[in-house]
Amino acid sequence: MKIAFPTNNGKRINAHFGYATHYLVVTVEDGAEVAREMREKDSHAGKHDDHQHNGNGHGHGHGHNHGGMVAPLADCDVLVVGGIGAPAARAVQSMGVKVVPTNISNIDSALQAFLAGELPIDPGAIHNHGHHH
Repeated sequence: MKIAFPTNNGKRINAHFGYATHYLVVTVEDGAEVAREMREKDSHAGKHDDHQHNGNGHGHGHGHNHGGMVAPLADCDVLVVGGIGAPAARAVQSMGVKVVPTNISNIDSALQAFLAGELPIDPGAIHNHGHHH
């Protein structure tokens, strides 16, 4: 099983999926971590400021192409997020990846809790409308 966490530094789950620069992908076998790797999110490769050029500064879910953003998750089973827009969540789920929203921001803590079946689910982390501040 592979579990992905959107992150910038490999240690904390980014509070907004759309702004994470990488995924930390952890491979789990028999309930134990056997490998982890950082994968770049395609949408951010070489153009980190691309979400500043569409007028409102947020391109999430408004004709925003989630394809490249979620492509690195193709072989993953689970995506653990701290915050994600509903359109992005649907794009991930349409690939057969389960979206698990949580309020734990430390990746190691979230991973341990998930493996123990004790990860707190935070439905509010999936945003159905843009309430950006």
